[in-house]
Amino acid sequence: MDFLGKLSYDGDSEVAINAVLALGLIWSGTNNSRLHGNLRQLASYYNKDPDNLLMVRIAQGLVSSGKGLINLQPTHSDRFLHSNVALSGILCVLLTCTFPSKLFFGRFHTMLYYLCLAMYPRMLITLNEDLEPIQVDVKVGHAFDKSPVLLNYGEKADLVTEEYLPVTPIIENFVILKPNPEYKAPEHSKAGKY
Repeated sequence: MDFLGKLSYDGDSEVAINAVLALGLIWSGTNNSRLHGNLRQLASYYNKDPDNLLMVRIAQGLVSSGKGLINLQPTHSDRFLHSNVALSGILCVLLTCTFPSKLFFGRFHTMLYYLCLAMYPRMLITLNEDLEPIQVDVKVGHAFDKSPVLLNYGEKADLVTEEYLPVTPIIENFVILKPNPEYKAPEHSKAGKY
């Protein structure tokens, strides 16, 4: 982030534009406050240059995409499967920015829509077999929380109790749960819904 931040002030406009885009792509969906501050400084620095200012605004949008609920990720299923479609969407945008003054800021600014192919939700929502939301305790890292929860890249979620069993072995996005027929509620806690 520091190296790309330095390159974003480069005298060569194309280097600066690509550095700002790289910041937006790498930190997409994180709502990183330090990067937001850097991008605000860049916006005031490039207020006279419309191309650089547009790329700063695009990077700001990428960093805060979905208010932190969506990121760009070409992998899914607990990083087990790679999506060629999502990867090609990111590569289309990167290739368009190889010559930004003629391609990206020229006729091909709509190539930015290809990033939608790589957008992936960061949330975990638990549903019953009738696809109705249910409240279940979920552990992400060290924290205990109720569904829905946010998952960062590389984090896994686990169910806290054995009251429900997931239908699939991968717990991410929308998880369908079925009641565990062998579950017996502890006597000291409330059994049933929260």
